[in-house]
Amino acid sequence: MAKTITMRGLKMFITDIRNCKHKEEEEQRVEKELANIRSKFKSDKTLTDYDKKKYVWKLLYIHMLGYDVEFGHVQAIDLISAPKYTEKQVGYAVTSVLVNENNDFLRLAINAVRNDILSRNEANQCLALAFAANVGGPEFSEALASDVMKLLVSNASRPVVKKKAALCLLRLYRKNPDIISADLWSTKMASLLDERDIGTLGTCVSLLTAIAARDGTGFEGCVPKLVAILERLAHARSVPQDHTYYGIPSPWLQIRIMRCLQYFPQPEDPELSKALISVVKAVLTGTDINKNVNKNNATHAILFEALALVMQMDYNQELLSRCLSILGKFIAVREPNIRYLGLENMCRLALLPDCLPSIRQHTKTVVGALKDSDISIRRRALDLMFTMCDHENAREIVSELLEYLKTADFAMREVLALKIAILAEKFAPDLMWYVDVAMELVETAGDYISEDVWFRIVQLVTNHKDMQDHAVRHMYAALSRGGSAEPLIETAAYILGEFSRAAPDVSPVTIFQLLSEKLPVVSAQTKGIILNAFAKLALHSDSDILKDSIQNVFARYQRFADTDLQQRAVEYAGLTEKAGMRDSILGMMPPFPEHESGLLKRLAAATGGIADDSSSHMHKGEDEFETAAPEHGAGAGTAGGLGGYGAADLIEGLAIDDGPPTAAAPSHQPAAPSSDPLMDLYSLDAQGAPPPPPPPEPAAMADDAFGGGAGLADLITGDVGPGAGASERPITPLADLGIWFRRLVAVPQGVLYEDDYLQIGLKQEYRPPQARLGLFFGNKSTSPLEGLQVHVGPASNYNAQLAGAPPPVVAPKRQEQVSVMVAALAPALTQPTLSFKYRLGSQEVSQTLNLPCVNSKFLVPVESMDQSGFFAAWQAVPAPPQKLQEVVSRPHPMQPSQVAAMLRSLNFGVVPGIDPNQNNVVGGANYAVPCPFNPLCLCRIEVEPNSKLQLRVTVSSGDATLSSTLKEAIKQQILAV
Repeated sequence: MAKTITMRGLKMFITDIRNCKHKEEEEQRVEKELANIRSKFKSDKTLTDYDKKKYVWKLLYIHMLGYDVEFGHVQAIDLISAPKYTEKQVGYAVTSVLVNENNDFLRLAINAVRNDILSRNEANQCLALAFAANVGGPEFSEALASDVMKLLVSNASRPVVKKKAALCLLRLYRKNPDIISADLWSTKMASLLDERDIGTLGTCVSLLTAIAARDGTGFEGCVPKLVAILERLAHARSVPQDHTYYGIPSPWLQIRIMRCLQYFPQPEDPELSKALISVVKAVLTGTDINKNVNKNNATHAILFEALALVMQMDYNQELLSRCLSILGKFIAVREPNIRYLGLENMCRLALLPDCLPSIRQHTKTVVGALKDSDISIRRRALDLMFTMCDHENAREIVSELLEYLKTADFAMREVLALKIAILAEKFAPDLMWYVDVAMELVETAGDYISEDVWFRIVQLVTNHKDMQDHAVRHMYAALSRGGSAEPLIETAAYILGEFSRAAPDVSPVTIFQLLSEKLPVVSAQTKGIILNAFAKLALHSDSDILKDSIQNVFARYQRFADTDLQQRAVEYAGLTEKAGMRDSILGMMPPFPEHESGLLKRLAAATGGIADDSSSHMHKGEDEFETAAPEHGAGAGTAGGLGGYGAADLIEGLAIDDGPPTAAAPSHQPAAPSSDPLMDLYSLDAQGAPPPPPPPEPAAMADDAFGGGAGLADLITGDVGPGAGASERPITPLADLGIWFRRLVAVPQGVLYEDDYLQIGLKQEYRPPQARLGLFFGNKSTSPLEGLQVHVGPASNYNAQLAGAPPPVVAPKRQEQVSVMVAALAPALTQPTLSFKYRLGSQEVSQTLNLPCVNSKFLVPVESMDQSGFFAAWQAVPAPPQKLQEVVSRPHPMQPSQVAAMLRSLNFGVVPGIDPNQNNVVGGANYAVPCPFNPLCLCRIEVEPNSKLQLRVTVSSGDATLSSTLKEAIKQQILAV
């Protein structure tokens, strides 16, 4: 590179550009130089090595200035094949900038790069490996992967080459995962971990982490090597001084190893497991806050990775208690970064039920963090309070959050109000407390709450007469204090108009005056509710003055521009003069049918739950993810929220029986309704719940319960067995695994896997940020399936574990159930995996499947937004990677109604009235996992109006990973419809 500075022509060109006084002069100088270079390249005269390098350097500089360079690529690639290192170096540098992996010119460089990799010149090898890693795509992966592997495992390669080879292979693997298979590479990967060079080990661990994140099956033999390296680092054995940072032996390698170990199950070998736990204990006990900032950063980075590893180690109670003790200290220190990390990790630990009692001991500290000057700390404290709330501390936490709501930043009020509403309904000790909280929430944060909150207040007050007097006085007082939020005015207008007689000392005239003051400044919808309240007041009032004043209002609104308000005013005015019709039409509203609240329905819709399934209702117990199956029989209750189901509850009609069809059992009588109003409020089934229905007739089970292809008819009537040719052909899936996966992204239950002998059904129930997946292993054959093993592989930003294990043998025509508990921590590119194996006769079948826990499963629909709010959020994310766009082409037309249905299946709410074009569909949702960014996700799908074969998809969110995965999910569903 040093000789580049002596190139006089290049230096003069750069000087001329810098001396340009304006943009036009610069453009003229660049055009002149491009014309000169183009003529030189086209000339028959042979260019010298000096000229070649000079001209491609000029092209690179012009490209860096922002101008398009449409020629010179071939000349740059030719320099890669040059024998001299200086020319080769220029060729690699310029080509890597001017050419990307999709450029056809890149194919010209493959042979030259391969030759350099196979050469014995280390400098050339390093250039070629760096170039392949930076520019190479799938085509490079196929052509060069084997050569890079040979270089990596070669004993003749020095560490500097091995490091570049490992990183190059990592990049090629990400482009084309098929280049590495466990059968051929697992032993080589294990041998690479015997390297003594710390830098080489770091790159090899990064490569193994990428492999394990996708599918670690077959690489379990690397775990003992990883633990041994980690143990060596922890005891500072054989660690060169160059790799020691503030006395810490290679902290970067320790972090990488701990992250890699999270993708493998806890070691079964007791000695190995003991060694790993010992290292983690040493990290947890040896980490403290230090005055040196750099050392603090390193030790805390190791600590927090150790915490993540502890959460994957089958919930070791001793380690968890140590983690909680450390985090309790961290959230109380003054250093904001440490407090933030402490709150974030405590929030993750709060997802583990066993940790909640210990976390609640820090409630006062967390409440104090809500008043911190740093908004990111306040957000994390809010997330933690939401997670740690239950029936025991709901009053305290909701009270603190309501108090905080009065002074909270406007940016936090919407999510804060939503969380208060959910907590109040979910853990309400009695109805009066819930209504008080909801009404205070409407008064304090009316502009930031959804309609579901005040709808719920109206429903409960209407259905419980003992609350009506209290509600009237509360709403009257709120209006008297000058409350102006529209949800407050709507709630007050409905309650005061409907139940003003419940509080005789509240004057109807004063109510009329308060509502009349609000009438001119509210929206048309609120005006309609106020007019309805006026009609009710006129019906029950004896004051002629009040009636005349109300008639004047109706008369004024009969000439109003809004046709709906016109009609209301005309009809109300007519009804007040017709006593017979007036009393029946304007009489007291009947009680609303008891059903689950709108807020909880929105959450259930976002998670794909089954609204009519008793197992999906909100529970009143301790554990939101209770795994015990319900007791069957009259009067038996279920203890779970999402949980509490058995196989018969999850997938109706899936019982597998060899016996002959039997007559259906008589239907059970429904249990008497509960006298506890909270039982009605939440539709709980914890007391007096009707027993589950009897199993259906086997004849009715011939249909495929999942709708997944061959169906479960084979489970009952088929004669599939190992004698039907199993030994002659391999056992393979009956359909493309991707089709089943894509279908389960959009529906709550279906087939995850099926072959000739085994069908795996999946039922998904989500309550963000948690989920439960019910897996059903059905034996379709007449022979037992033996050696059944099931393992859930972790994924980045998920905690996933099996709740028990299926028995090793699945009897003929029977099924076994197992549940998977999943907790989302942040937007993720990959999902947890399900690996299983079984044996049928002499054949062994093993598969690894992706579980459909995609980011869209953790969305809560936004059903309504005004245009100003939508476009403010839309324009707040101006460009990639948070806002992404892609045009999708289909072979068949897709109507806007189909687009809307597709978006709803992905848990987006379809927001009407935003886009005036009827061919366009706009959707919104909130990402319901605690996160440091704005959880609002927006999408707009524009359907080409003529053929409707092309759709332009635009997705916007506060996180690049979330936007990318949501766009891809929408694209896949468009292509599948």
